[in-house]
Amino acid sequence: MQLNNKVKLALLILAIVILVIAYKGIKELLYKPEPGMAVLYLAPTTECRLPTTGCSAGDKRLAITLRMPNGAIYLRPFPVELNVEGNEQLGLNRVELGLTMQGMEMGVNRFSMQPVPARPGVWNGSVTLPICSSGRTDWRVEVKVFSEERSYQVQFPLTVSKS
Repeated sequence: MQLNNKVKLALLILAIVILVIAYKGIKELLYKPEPGMAVLYLAPTTECRLPTTGCSAGDKRLAITLRMPNGAIYLRPFPVELNVEGNEQLGLNRVELGLTMQGMEMGVNRFSMQPVPARPGVWNGSVTLPICSSGRTDWRVEVKVFSEERSYQVQFPLTVSKS
């Protein structure tokens, strides 16, 4: 038995709607802190021009500096280093980095940073930057630092050269 084109189209639309709802739910789970966890938003404390200069943010208890030693490259992994001062006193146990774009759905681009054993307070990781289909190059790097009781979050601007 063959389905007519209208039924096929309706099933396709239904499948797309279900996938979009599932994607948004999964994304929401990935971006939310643990229930009951306090979230402290930090403001950048320096002129920030990633990837050419480092960016810093902090408060009285915590200072975060983000660096991209080799710059940012589309579609290829590149290293990212995060220096977190106050790490030991606050009991920080997890650092995540995300790439987003204001007003543009870019999918889930989240990366776990790993502590560097020989360098207390230093976390590093490898990041892969997708290409925006509209050609935009104005990214946001979202840094999230977690302890048992709270998370600290900051956004830094990232402009990537098209060349």
